[in-house]
Amino acid sequence: MYSMKRMKKTSSIILVMLMLSMLLLSVSIPVRASSANIWTDKEDYSPEETVTIYGSGFNPNAIVSINVTRPDNNSDEWIVTSDSSGSFTTTYLLDGILGVYTVVATDGTNTATTTFTDADIDYVSVSPSTQTITAGDSTTYTVTVAKKGGSELSVTLSVVGSLPSGSTSSFSLNPVTFSSSESGSKTSTLTIITSASGSTGTFTFKVRGTKTGTGDKADSTDVTLIVQAPLPPAEVSTTITSSPVTGSGFVKVDGVAYDTPAYFSWTPGSTHTLEALSPVAGPTGTQYVWMSWSDGGAQTHNIVTPSTATTYTANYKTQYYLTVVSPYGTPGGMGWYDAGTTAYATVTPLIVPGPAGTQYVFTHWSDDASGTTSPSDPITMDGPKTATANWKTQYQITFTADPSEALGGTFKVTYTQCGTTYTEVEKTTTWTEWVDAGTTVTVSDPQEYVPSEAGVGGIRYKFDRYDPLASVTMNEAKTITLVYKTQYYLTVKTDPSDIVTVPGEGWYDKCTNVGLTAPSAPKYYRFDYWNVDGTSQGTGVRAITVHMDGPHTATAHYTKLVTRTQGFWATHKTFTWSKWTTETIGTKIIDTDEKLFGAFWSNVATTSTGAKRSLLDQAKMQLLQQLVAAMLNIKAFGDDDLGTGAGLIAAGKAAFSGTDRTAILSIANQLAAFNNSGDNQPLPPGVTPGPADPQGAQKIADRGFWNTLP
Repeated sequence: MYSMKRMKKTSSIILVMLMLSMLLLSVSIPVRASSANIWTDKEDYSPEETVTIYGSGFNPNAIVSINVTRPDNNSDEWIVTSDSSGSFTTTYLLDGILGVYTVVATDGTNTATTTFTDADIDYVSVSPSTQTITAGDSTTYTVTVAKKGGSELSVTLSVVGSLPSGSTSSFSLNPVTFSSSESGSKTSTLTIITSASGSTGTFTFKVRGTKTGTGDKADSTDVTLIVQAPLPPAEVSTTITSSPVTGSGFVKVDGVAYDTPAYFSWTPGSTHTLEALSPVAGPTGTQYVWMSWSDGGAQTHNIVTPSTATTYTANYKTQYYLTVVSPYGTPGGMGWYDAGTTAYATVTPLIVPGPAGTQYVFTHWSDDASGTTSPSDPITMDGPKTATANWKTQYQITFTADPSEALGGTFKVTYTQCGTTYTEVEKTTTWTEWVDAGTTVTVSDPQEYVPSEAGVGGIRYKFDRYDPLASVTMNEAKTITLVYKTQYYLTVKTDPSDIVTVPGEGWYDKCTNVGLTAPSAPKYYRFDYWNVDGTSQGTGVRAITVHMDGPHTATAHYTKLVTRTQGFWATHKTFTWSKWTTETIGTKIIDTDEKLFGAFWSNVATTSTGAKRSLLDQAKMQLLQQLVAAMLNIKAFGDDDLGTGAGLIAAGKAAFSGTDRTAILSIANQLAAFNNSGDNQPLPPGVTPGPADPQGAQKIADRGFWNTLP
């Protein structure tokens, strides 16, 4: 550092200095600095105060000429030598001349200029020198302005230096004025207001007083403002909880899950996010569904922390789960229900098909449900509930008949269905029904003959047995078959139909072999052959076997021998009259069937009035019967068929008109022998006398016609 007293510089001195500078320059090569700079330790000084002048950016180890021009335009000059870095320090003593001083420093290559003042302002001071506040607060400094001279003075105050961002400054008195008669000092209050969001730290500034209209300045010493970060405000207690149940899973606060109740200390005015989780699982079959926040907010919403302790409650409703269980069908009604409400369990359908011949029938609800149909009885949801559908297994029982032609017969059956037992209910094959598993089905009283004992078309079916049994336990689908034997009817006839009875007619099991034997022929008949269903079994074969592979008719054919006695003609009314023509016997003309049958049916011994005939008339009546029979035999069968008879008929007619009783009886016996001679001969083809009708023949007989004989 170079220090020197102020002095008057002469030109000779300046010349010497210049020469010395030239000498130094010859030693080193000057360099132009990029930015030479000079400054003073203050901007304004008091009279006779020492000014410190600083320089930098000059050539290293160079002679630097310093020139100070005073307010009275006189100059003071001196030289200094810069150090190795191109810097220097020197001083200048003021002598009380007021005004602006201009300082010029040059090393011949680099030049720098600055100014300072020795103003009317004696000084500007600030008290205190240091203040500490919190961001957002304000503080004050007392600024004192002192007057130097006796003239009028107006000083404008300003803050020079760094203040916190966002802050403001103001002076209570600005400018500070003095009249010419005033002396001493005056004060102004500097107020600095900081921003709560502004910068914090240590800030140094000066308070400058500038003489109005001159630019003369007087700076205060350095003033310090320390701005601290605001202390966090006092926190308040905030409680986040849930109702009616607390615990985990109910809420999130600022995105983080907390158990309730959760306690927080938050700064009033701070913002936080509340979220109610829903649904929240509780004990088995229980859940909680969010309904509202106590502050009326949405399920997720923001709150601003109040200044007092506050509780926020997430309100929930309780729900219980209805479980519906069913091994069959489709259960319904399961789900969540609000506590205290009513639920119903359902299942469809109520009958569910299973494997072939198996089904499942809904019977009732159990556990927390009741009822015997769907939907169930009401279920009050005051807790988790379970409704279980109960089912009964049923199997199909089928009743049929074998062979199929035997279907339609009746039987009685005892079975249990849905817990009800039905006893000996009459049914008809085929019949099918569902019965409870594990129960017994019993069949009884089958119809013995199907379709009836008489059968249809010679066929019937006779009950034989049950297959497998008459009583079965229902542990699966089952069939009970009513097994019938097929029976065929064997019809046994004779031809003619009324001559004998042949045993063996009746019902026979299918494939049975039935032996038939034709009995001996009665009088006037002989056995000829059997035929079965129109097929001959051989002439003269009396014993046959019929194989019952169906209904059959066996007919024993007999040949009727000629019965040409008067008894044959007296009973076959229609056949007899069909062969007669008008004849005269004695004095009697026989031209009606009444007269003809009167000849057979008039009493030999008495007349129609009951009068006894004479022995002669009795003989004539015997002759009359044989004579009429002989005449009919010849008319019906011819004389050649019977042997000679024409002469006997003529002799008979002659004897009938005579009185020789012996001759009459003799010819009567001969005619009787003639009539009987044809009994061993069959009726000729086409002759069908038909059945005898003795009552009808007697009824038409005109017996009175023969009361009087010739």
